[in-house]
Amino acid sequence: MATFAAVYKKLLTVQHLGYVTFIPILSYMTWLTLTYGMC
Repeated sequence: MATFAAVYKKLLTVQHLGYVTFIPILSYMTWLTLTYGMC
C-alpha cells in the first residue's frame, strides 16, 4: 500500500510538472497565433 501511494505521488508530481511546462507554451502559442494571425 505504501508503494502504491509513493507511485501515485510521483505520478501527480510528474503531471504537475507537465502542466507547469505545458500551460505557458500553450498560452505563448495562442498569443503568437493572435498576434500574427491578425496581421
